[in-house]
Amino acid sequence: MRPIIPIRLIYRHRELTQGRYSALIDSGADWCLFHAEVAALLGIECAQGDPHPFVGVEGIQRTAFFHSVQLIVGSSMVSTRAGFVERFPFAYGLLGQAGFFDSFLVTFNKELASPYVEIIRRQ
Repeated sequence: MRPIIPIRLIYRHRELTQGRYSALIDSGADWCLFHAEVAALLGIECAQGDPHPFVGVEGIQRTAFFHSVQLIVGSSMVSTRAGFVERFPFAYGLLGQAGFFDSFLVTFNKELASPYVEIIRRQ
């Protein structure tokens, strides 16, 4: 079981609703990263954001353009700076250290009989 969860994103008055986008809970990711197509759906001019080059697990340098968005996981909403990436190589977004793990306590249970991920909003 991979810890892929449905999320919602809000930018100004536009919302990408749950069920339309999922993200992998990735403790090895520095930031929350999403597809540039998601930025377009939210009305974000992707390339107008703060650019940050990075090298992911595939070993290719890419650039993430960071924008302030609202991230909703379950019933909890947090403000975060998320990176949007052209030609993002995954089928889902990534929830990383900055913007996700600093806002949520995550417990993984990998038991084969009943695997689960528990996510609790930090106070």
